[in-house]
Amino acid sequence: MTFGTNGTAPGGSLLVNIDNNGKILQLVPGGIQRLNADGIPDTTFGQDGIVQSDYGNVGTEYAAIAQSDHQIVIIGYSYDSSTSNGDFVKRIWY
Repeated sequence: MTFGTNGTAPGGSLLVNIDNNGKILQLVPGGIQRLNADGIPDTTFGQDGIVQSDYGNVGTEYAAIAQSDHQIVIIGYSYDSSTSNGDFVKRIWY
């Protein structure tokens, strides 16, 4: 079995999780990416394998957890100069 391109998957996130279907979830700048078990982006997930977050001008994701009810919970911090700073929790269906 091969994995990604030359043994690496796009994104390079240090935070990786496996969902209930055996797909790889990794946080990438501005969202979350889902990869097939072979490291190739799962194009059935979001746009080309990535679901973008919408939480202000600047944001950082800290954690992502795949739940048994087919939701991904993302936790992070955002900053938007027009409102204020704050923590966020976002759920995505998969």
